[in-house]
Amino acid sequence: MHGKQVLTYLRLMNLPPGLLMNFGGATFREGIKRVANGHRSAEAPAIH
Repeated sequence: MHGKQVLTYLRLMNLPPGLLMNFGGATFREGIKRVANGHRSAEAPAIH
């Protein structure tokens, strides 16, 4: 759900990269996810 929200903000502001940060993980590194506008990956299908 939060990944889709970040992607929506990126599209509305016409920005290519973004970071989704989760501060509740065991380490900070585990909680960072890069989200790219217009990028299609096997994990997260593109939303139209």
